[in-house]
Amino acid sequence: MSFIESIDQFIINKTSNKVVQRWYVYTVLIVLYLFRVLLKGSHPLITYFLFIYLVHGFILWATPKSTKMPNPFSDDYEEEEAEFREAPDIDFGSGPFVRNMPEILFWLFCMKCTLIAFVLTFVPFLDIPAYTPILVVYFITMLIFTVFKLIEHSKKYNYNPFRSKKDKKFYSN
Repeated sequence: MSFIESIDQFIINKTSNKVVQRWYVYTVLIVLYLFRVLLKGSHPLITYFLFIYLVHGFILWATPKSTKMPNPFSDDYEEEEAEFREAPDIDFGSGPFVRNMPEILFWLFCMKCTLIAFVLTFVPFLDIPAYTPILVVYFITMLIFTVFKLIEHSKKYNYNPFRSKKDKKFYSN
């Protein structure tokens, strides 16, 4: 195990039962990052790539870990979909919802990406000029497309990443 992996494991062990506190720390970090970038008016590409990575992490967190269904974002989705047409109803209600990336690893992924981006904002030659409105419009368009694709995939394969077994028990009463 490398030094960085051991640090990751130490952080996971110390924060595994402190879900709310973890996300508070991340919220403070992302607010500090945005405050620095907006106040300085620099590093639009680093910010753009940071949010692309955060969307990628969200996709991994929101999709189930299953070999029985195709990846909705792969290039050969239509070919894979043809292979899986025999059994499109995969029942995630009978067992726990296993994610591609567990919540604590999603948090760690977000923390690492944001910390790296924060450090990169101190490097002046990485402040590459870009027309920010185009980046914002492109990011929002990509985000909307991604969300609709995830919703379509979750409806087709009958899973909801935002409800747990506890919620089902609560709503059934």
